Amino acid sequence: MGNILCQIALTLLGAGTIGLLALGGRWTRWGFVVGLVSEVFWFRLAWVHGQVDIFLLSIWYTVCFGYGVWRSFRREKK
Repeated sequence: MGNILCQIALTLLGAGTIGLLALGGRWTRWGFVVGLVSEVFWFRLAWVHGQVDIFLLSIWYTVCFGYGVWRSFRREKK
């Protein structure tokens, strides 16, 4: 997978994440999912280009998006 494809994926997924999170309501949960999917591309580009700071930041984003997915999709107990 080339750098250009990764950058296109990051652009589309990043814009989708921000848009879905900004819409709020039931769309927020899908923003977390799209953000989590985009992390694959962040990790790849950071690793290939030796950007340790971006790699570490991607770990943090993955944890945050993962928590958002968990919180959004878990069933509420009544």
